[in-house]
Amino acid sequence: MSLDLPPEPAAIERIVELPRSFARDVVLAAFAVDAYSLGPHWIYDTDEIDELYPNGVTTLDLPRSEYHPGKGKGDLTHYGDQMLVLLESLAENGEADVSDWMHDWLAFWQDDPESYLDGATRNVLEAWRTEGRFLPSRSHDLAGASRMAPLLSLMAEDPVEEVVAAVREHTASTHGDPLVVDAAELFARASYHLRDGSPLPEALSRAADETSEAMRELYEMGNADPALPSREMAFRFGQNCDVSNALPLTVWLALKFEDDPVRMLQENVLVGGDSSARGMLLAILVAARGDFAELPVSWTAEQVEKDRVLDALQVLVGNDSGSI
Repeated sequence: MSLDLPPEPAAIERIVELPRSFARDVVLAAFAVDAYSLGPHWIYDTDEIDELYPNGVTTLDLPRSEYHPGKGKGDLTHYGDQMLVLLESLAENGEADVSDWMHDWLAFWQDDPESYLDGATRNVLEAWRTEGRFLPSRSHDLAGASRMAPLLSLMAEDPVEEVVAAVREHTASTHGDPLVVDAAELFARASYHLRDGSPLPEALSRAADETSEAMRELYEMGNADPALPSREMAFRFGQNCDVSNALPLTVWLALKFEDDPVRMLQENVLVGGDSSARGMLLAILVAARGDFAELPVSWTAEQVEKDRVLDALQVLVGNDSGSI
């Protein structure tokens, strides 16, 4: 059953007065959507989501599943935590060196943070403990591709092929499944086409052609009837973390709601499951189209880590980082 949301109130505060740039917006959008996803993240029962959020998910919320102990309203999921490590690592080191990132990533986990240890993370940490080296997990979770916004920010003016190489290398540092690495490339390429003015369907289709046959097949799966209800499509594709399920659903949501980014992200959390991984990639598309200003200001302003994000952005992109 699809949950039809009421139109967003016209009086909602927007971040329209700040200077716009993709390098800034892609990072802020990704963190905003991760924080917004925390409340219903990893709830698969859509009836439970409806009971918790009878009017839809309109604000940031504390986690309502069992998977984020110690987290509260305005916090990030464990995906957002790792994206923050990447952002601060890039800001400190000034280049997309995967060894710097992995050193900082390991240091983060060794501090025993209140951040969920997913399977991919456990596997990489176990390899470090037993073999003394970093080995990627075999994880096929789409989330491995989802943390790349800081890379797109750092390399915003670089040639697309250099960005693709960096995105693939960083994704593969923790997620060794080729489909996950290809998924990261697909969204990186799509962001470039969007910035060049391509419509969203064309940007995703071109990116799929330029990536791999497997990505073309998953894109075609997601390029399904937009008239169907969101939850019907989520149940058809699968709400889970697997890239083979999550990527077509992400594509379908992007195409169905291409002209309404807020509705796109609201529907993403309402269909349940691994909403943060999907949402962070949708956020990249939203930022690349120049639509970050459409997102509610509270999704960013009420984040617990907003000052850390802005401080790192100031280093990464200078005066374009703005304020909240």
